[in-house]
Amino acid sequence: MHILTSQLSVRQLLPHLSPEASVTLLKMHFACVLLYYISRGRPQLNPDRLSTYPMVYNTWDDITNAIMENTDVHLAKAVRALKIADAEYNTFGGDKFWIESANMIADRMIHHEKEWDYSGLGYISTWKNNE
Repeated sequence: MHILTSQLSVRQLLPHLSPEASVTLLKMHFACVLLYYISRGRPQLNPDRLSTYPMVYNTWDDITNAIMENTDVHLAKAVRALKIADAEYNTFGGDKFWIESANMIADRMIHHEKEWDYSGLGYISTWKNNE
């Protein structure tokens, strides 16, 4: 979640930096993301799991309304970052990656886990416990 939300800060800083400083910031941010990914044991990425996950919430309004009752701030911050990314990077509106991601996070938090998972989501063993 922190990798996801840190992208919001990078996005805000870039317009105020020189091109050289922007490149340095992007390289440093990517290095931190990569370091974190490696430090977590390089969990297998499962993009098919996202695209086949049932759409419980079909619109951003549905997701926003659903998360309002949840008290874990991680959920709100993650959904906010995904909604901003959808607005910024989904220029033609056909890419469902951002809303599918938010749908999965909201559904897992509201209907399954009920609280943020600190155990290393992404590890195969974590997914096996949730199937």
